[in-house]
Amino acid sequence: MIKSYRSFLFLAAILFMMPFARAQKYTTKVGFTSFEASLPSLIPVKATDETTNAIWDSQSQQFAALIKIENFDFAIALMQEHFNENYMESEKFPKASFVGVLTNELNPELEGTLSIRGVKKPLVVPVSFEKLRENAYKISGDFSVKPEDFNIKIPKIVSYKISKQVDIHFDYILEEK
Repeated sequence: MIKSYRSFLFLAAILFMMPFARAQKYTTKVGFTSFEASLPSLIPVKATDETTNAIWDSQSQQFAALIKIENFDFAIALMQEHFNENYMESEKFPKASFVGVLTNELNPELEGTLSIRGVKKPLVVPVSFEKLRENAYKISGDFSVKPEDFNIKIPKIVSYKISKQVDIHFDYILEEK
């Protein structure tokens, strides 16, 4: 009897502590991501997406973001069409993602893998990370990639209009799930 009573107390203690031990996850489905590949004095080559999904686990510090390529919005419809059909092949490669870990409390960085068009590259991005309120954090950062690193081919006929480097900015408000 005493043995089963101890087992019951042990199980009750575990069940009582579970809510306190669970990891807190913070998410967004309306994250802002933009990129620019413009050259001075030419038509701006830039787009934005306000539907990026992101999640951060406060216990493990794991972070992930997912973007649907076709959700990037350009000021010029023809540019958006060429981006999706010719450069990104968004029907074949519909998503881009980043999976990694938030590191270094004093100078926060996201360290992980960026995947675009099925090509994965390691990436370390210095970020701004701040607590907004009890159940929300803001993470933002900037980094650059080269199209050829992700097998994105720029035709010679337009190569003088597009930068060799694409600058990417993200800004996500992550709220407790």
